[in-house]
Amino acid sequence: MKIFHKFSCVALFGAWAASAQAQCYRLVWADEFEGTELDTSAWSYQIGNGCPSLCGWGNDEQQWYQPDNLEVSGGTMKITARQQTVGTNPYTSTRIRTFDKVHWTTGRFEARMKMPAGQGLWPAFWMLPEESHYGTWPMSGEIDIMEMIGSQPATTYGTIHYGPAFPANQYTGNTTTLPSGILADDFHEFAVEWEAEELRWYMDGVLYHTMRPEDLAPYPWRFNRDFYLILNVAVGGFFPGYPDASTVFPQVLEVDYVRVYQDVNTTMISGPALVSPGSEDVRYYVQPVEGATYTWSAPSGASIVSGQGTTAASVNWGKTPGSLEVTVASPGCTATLTRSIAMLQPNCSDTLLNFEDRALVSWISSDGVYEDDDTNPAPDAVNSSSTVARYERNPSVSYNVLRYTADGFSDAGLFKRDTLVLEMDVYTNAPAGAQITLQLENMQLAALSYPSGRNSVYQAFTTKTNAWETMRFAFTMAPDGLLADNRINQFLILFQPATSSSNVFWFDNLRVSDASCLASGLEPVSGEQGGSVWPNPFQSSLNWSGSATAQEALLLDASGRLVQTLPVEPASQLSWSLPGLPTGAYWLRVRTEAGWSTYSLTNTPSR
Repeated sequence: MKIFHKFSCVALFGAWAASAQAQCYRLVWADEFEGTELDTSAWSYQIGNGCPSLCGWGNDEQQWYQPDNLEVSGGTMKITARQQTVGTNPYTSTRIRTFDKVHWTTGRFEARMKMPAGQGLWPAFWMLPEESHYGTWPMSGEIDIMEMIGSQPATTYGTIHYGPAFPANQYTGNTTTLPSGILADDFHEFAVEWEAEELRWYMDGVLYHTMRPEDLAPYPWRFNRDFYLILNVAVGGFFPGYPDASTVFPQVLEVDYVRVYQDVNTTMISGPALVSPGSEDVRYYVQPVEGATYTWSAPSGASIVSGQGTTAASVNWGKTPGSLEVTVASPGCTATLTRSIAMLQPNCSDTLLNFEDRALVSWISSDGVYEDDDTNPAPDAVNSSSTVARYERNPSVSYNVLRYTADGFSDAGLFKRDTLVLEMDVYTNAPAGAQITLQLENMQLAALSYPSGRNSVYQAFTTKTNAWETMRFAFTMAPDGLLADNRINQFLILFQPATSSSNVFWFDNLRVSDASCLASGLEPVSGEQGGSVWPNPFQSSLNWSGSATAQEALLLDASGRLVQTLPVEPASQLSWSLPGLPTGAYWLRVRTEAGWSTYSLTNTPSR
């Protein structure tokens, strides 16, 4: 078998061998490229030139990738770059990856390879995240184990990519150069050792580069989730330059083996590091070690509800944070892994995001102009922070979306049941009554057609213009009823959805509050004055009463679209007949001289 799991102690040569033995590394996966064809149970081909979404693979590369340029024979795998036209591409090559087949968090990743040579050649052995949890490239990270460019045939590059989205993206790396000869003369071993908070690069067992979280400041360290492997030979592009008259084709990248080792002591417990109190069925896992036993233990107030004795355990959390542990016992090596789990709002309310010292969710992307370091336009008792976020809607995009990661939403059911409530401070130049929507999603599934991946929607409406107010968001609907509440990894904010507004919204202190601590309760959802609506649930008629005279009344559906403008008269109590209204969730919005109030309603079928 070319693809195997072998967990005997590692027997290696060079400086790394002693370190590997001491650290209890195990060989967990390898392809020795035996036989006569690529093992497609572990690798898949990427075909084409990246078009239409990423023409030239984002680097102005000139090759067309195809399976025909790969050969497995004599115990090695060969990728051949040829001067061969396919469409508008003057060269062909191959790119393979382990995406959606095998992937890892931490370990030692190595390959023994002989490089091609020539101006414009760009062979690479590298890694990308299995899921873009923190956002599109490079916000979720990239690890380049080895890159070589033809104009520097004796030099290898080790690099990571990180930071904001293009064009503000960041990268940091180092190089090492052979003392004599070039990398095409013979095989060399290229490796990276990846631990929770450190990456180390090696060539032929010699360390030449190290990166740690502090080296990326002020950008976050995103190397804490599963990555997969890629092998390819690009031709041309911004980085290597382009072939010229000196370049001889064909050129071959020859790979003797690819191996993955993992140290039992440094394997990470994967899963949410931030949970909500009372979250249920929160899943954690570790990479498998053959022949090992697994003993999980949860902190006081939490319990292991399934998976004890396996690599994956589910936890029901109580009201206090703590450390989750698993003891991995394998022949000759036993390690106890610990992960500290933070908990939201242990004292009634906790801030997910402000713009001075707290960020438990991370920005991914936005359709409008987003700044996270703007000056507070009007500090007051509601929000006295000096620094806030500013969002200016893009009027050409009807549904402006501001995206964040959502590690803290380990159980969306708590928000849907109003056990926990989302709140945010908002200041805007928009007229009172502007809708703001929050949405909890699964990033990968939400890329599919609506309603896939959209777990739950929460809404509030502004009542002031050019003044701070605290918005409290009410659950309105669950578009994807099949998406489990514990599969949330993306959080959206939509300011004035379904409009062409160019208004500006300043916001701060996105927080989670325990509903039992909110003395005012959840009704009305928002508003300047008291009032009541009955019956709720209703069927064919509805009543409202308040302390001031109604001036306007609107009935909206669950997504905030206007259903009906309701008749009003100068009175503090009104009644409406609503025959034939479809069953479901609605909003009633009533405006008096004191401002708008919004109420959450449910229409039930008539008996």
